[in-house]
Amino acid sequence: PPPATNTTARLAALRDSMRAHSAHAYIVPSTD
Repeated sequence: PPPATNTTARLAALRDSMRAHSAHAYIVPSTD
């Protein structure tokens, strides 16, 4: 399996961006 990736900083940036745009959810399609 691939090595684990620390996504803490990326997730925090995503949350900040979503908050700035008043987004409450992000849908990831099953084909991703």
